[in-house]
Amino acid sequence: MVLSTIARIFDPLGLLGPIITWAKIFMQRLWLLELWSNELPFEEEKEWRRFIDSLEAVNNISIDRCIVIHRAESIELQAFSVASEKAYGSSIYLKSISAL
Repeated sequence: MVLSTIARIFDPLGLLGPIITWAKIFMQRLWLLELWSNELPFEEEKEWRRFIDSLEAVNNISIDRCIVIHRAESIELQAFSVASEKAYGSSIYLKSISAL
């Protein structure tokens, strides 16, 4: 049930990276506990239910399309990344500044 739910999350643009990362770390924890075909223990079940309930909010995510400023005074490419023993992630933004 857990693996099939995680596999159904469709994110072709990578915008749900933090959500999918949490789910993959959770799945890895279940594998380490050798719980791939057993029912979840109470604490893991509670944690999984909270995750499933929070997935409902994904339907409300709205991201504006590209906004082009034709007379930009400055354009910057900004990149951020973070890594830990469990996961890594990065984001790249294009920042444009105008005098308007």
